[in-house]
Amino acid sequence: LKIDRSFLNDLESSRKKQDVVGGIIALANSLSLTVMAEGVETEGQLAFLIAEQCHGAQGFFMSEPIDEKSLTNHLIARRGSLKAKARSKLNLSA
Repeated sequence: LKIDRSFLNDLESSRKKQDVVGGIIALANSLSLTVMAEGVETEGQLAFLIAEQCHGAQGFFMSEPIDEKSLTNHLIARRGSLKAKARSKLNLSA
């Protein structure tokens, strides 16, 4: 289930929007649906979504749009550090 960016506008300051988005996420989770929020632009929005158990998020807060070559270079450069972080979080040795 994808949550449209329009629901995230003013999310941090609007209790009504928080209730709506929280309700959408809770309903989707109760139906075992994967929830993705689009249009995340602030740390506060992302923190709210994480607290409400939203499964994924996309938007300018994570990254501006980039071309394929830039993405490939970014992933290659980060591959080692991401593996190390994953091992650390899972308490695995190298």
